[in-house]
Amino acid sequence: MINTLLVVLVCWMLICVWCGFGARIIWFGIALMLGMALNLIWVTLVLRVDPLSTHALMTYFSALLYALASFGLGWIVGRFVRSWQSSQIGD
Repeated sequence: MINTLLVVLVCWMLICVWCGFGARIIWFGIALMLGMALNLIWVTLVLRVDPLSTHALMTYFSALLYALASFGLGWIVGRFVRSWQSSQIGD
C-alpha cells in the first residue's frame, strides 16, 4: 500500500518536472489540482482524518511544496537546456 503511494507521488512529481521543463503553466495547474484532490481523497477516505485537522493541512501544504519544487526544478533545467542549445555554434 505504501509502495503504491510512493509510486504515485514520484509520478506526480515527474509530471510537475515535465510541466516546468516546458514552461507549461496550464498543465501544471491541472496536475496540481489533480494531485491535491487525490491527496484529499487519501487523507479522508483511507486515513480517515478530518480534512481540516492540523495534520491534514500539513499534508496539503507539503504536497503543494513538493509540486512547486518539482516545477521549479524542471523550469531551471529547461532554461539551462534552452540556453545551452541556443549558444552552440552551427555548422
